[in-house]
Amino acid sequence: MTLRIRHGLLAALIFVGLVPLLALTWITYERTLVRELSEVEDRHLLLAQNLSSALSRYEKDIRVTVKTVSSALLHDHTPENADELLGNLGIRNVAIIDGQSGNVLHSVSDSKFEGALLEFLQAHATSSRFRFSPVWRQPEAENCIFLVARMGQNIAVAEIGTGYFQQLGSEISFGAKGHAAIVDQEGNVLSHPLESWVQSAQNLSAVSAVARMINGETGVERFYSPALDGDMIAGLTFVPGPGWGVMIPQPVSELEAKAIANLLPLLGGLFLAVLLTFASIKFSIRCLARPLENLNRDLTEQSRTGTPKAVSPSRSHSNIKELQEIVGAYNELARTVDDHSRELGRRLYED
Repeated sequence: MTLRIRHGLLAALIFVGLVPLLALTWITYERTLVRELSEVEDRHLLLAQNLSSALSRYEKDIRVTVKTVSSALLHDHTPENADELLGNLGIRNVAIIDGQSGNVLHSVSDSKFEGALLEFLQAHATSSRFRFSPVWRQPEAENCIFLVARMGQNIAVAEIGTGYFQQLGSEISFGAKGHAAIVDQEGNVLSHPLESWVQSAQNLSAVSAVARMINGETGVERFYSPALDGDMIAGLTFVPGPGWGVMIPQPVSELEAKAIANLLPLLGGLFLAVLLTFASIKFSIRCLARPLENLNRDLTEQSRTGTPKAVSPSRSHSNIKELQEIVGAYNELARTVDDHSRELGRRLYED
C-alpha cells in the first residue's frame, strides 16, 4: 500500500496535534462533571435537610395545636380564636367522632366522616398516640392528610390541607428543571412541580430515591425520573415521626451542559489549534510535498525520454537541506551523464 506524502503529513500532524488536545478536552470535561456532581450532592442534600427541618417544626406545631383543641373539645369547649389558629397551620377542622358510626360528637367546623373516609380513619387510628395518615385524595378539592388518635371509643380527627407542602416545595427551584418533591410515608406526592401528580397523589414508591426516603434513609441518589424522562441526581432525607420524604432532584443533563459551558474557552482554544494545525499542514506541503512532487514528475518525464537533465531550480526550490542535496546530487549526475554522452559522441565521430 502506497501513501502520498501529503496524506502522510496530514495524518502525522493530526495525530501529533489534535489527538492530545482531544484527550485533554475529554479529561477536563470528565473532571469538571465530577466536580459539578460533587457540589450538587452537597448542596442538594443540605437543601433537603433544611426542608425536612421546616416540615419537622410544622409537624410539631400541628401536634401541639391539635392536642390542645381536641382536649378542649372533649370538655365541650372550643378555644378562642380556634379558626385563626387552625387556619395558620392549614388545619381545616378538628373533631371528635364516634369510632364506630362516625357521628360527629364535637367539632370546630362542619364535616362528615362516613363511608370510605370513615374506614380510612378507623384503619389509621390504632392507638392513643396521634398519627398522620397518608394522603386522602379529593378529586374536586385540595387533597388532605389527617392526624388521628383513639380516645376510648372515640376518634380525634384533624383534617389538614396539603397547601403548606406545596408552598414549601415551590420555594425551591433552580436551573431549568431542578425542584423539590415531598411525599407521604407511602410515597404519595404531597408537593411536586407537576400539578396533575399533586392532585392525583401520584405514588412514587417504585422510584429508588423515594423508596430510600420511605425506609428512613438520608443521602444522595441517581435515578431515572418518569416525570422528566431523564436521569436525575437528588439529595434526599425524611421527616422523623410522620415519615414524610423530602427530595431535591436535578437532571444530570443540566450538569453535563454546565460542564460543557465551562469548557467553552478550552473548546475555543481547540478550534484555534485546529486552524493552526491545518495552516501548518499547508505550509509543510508547500515546503516539502510540492517540491518532491515536482521532482517526481520531472524524473518520470525524463525516464520516458531516456535523457537525464538537470532539474530547474524553480521546479525544485525548497528550504529543506536534504531535498536541496538530493536535487543537487541528481543535477550533478545529470551533468556527468550529459558530459559522458557528448564525449562518447565526439569519439564516435572522430573514429
